[in-house]
Amino acid sequence: MVTDGTYAGEIARSGLPKGGSMKTFEQFQGLVREWARSRDILKLENTSRQIEKIQEELNELDNELFTGCLPAEWSKPQKVEKIMLEIGDLITAATTLACQLGYDVEECVTLTWAKIKDRKGKLVDGTFVKEDDLPLAWRH
Repeated sequence: MVTDGTYAGEIARSGLPKGGSMKTFEQFQGLVREWARSRDILKLENTSRQIEKIQEELNELDNELFTGCLPAEWSKPQKVEKIMLEIGDLITAATTLACQLGYDVEECVTLTWAKIKDRKGKLVDGTFVKEDDLPLAWRH
């Protein structure tokens, strides 16, 4: 078992099957739910703290991407691992919130996809702006 603090070490300690990857999002959600339940995180009175945790994880991702780092560095192996871990932390925190509220994350994602899949809009200063939010002159 690898226990050197690296991504491979984390996978080895995760309880996942050999190879380390989850087969389904349902499996991930189940592991997060059980992890959070065993730590009493799923109580509804912890919901505002979970929102704070999501904000904290988003800030950590922002720091990993933009603090003293140029986009060209994002593809370096040591940086890739750090960025991936921060994205995973953010997804895990959001999944925990969904579990607190009694929601199925796959259903949340399915609803979101149905909402955005046919959305029209434009890229404005690097951000996609949906057509309804664009000034009338910019719409098709």
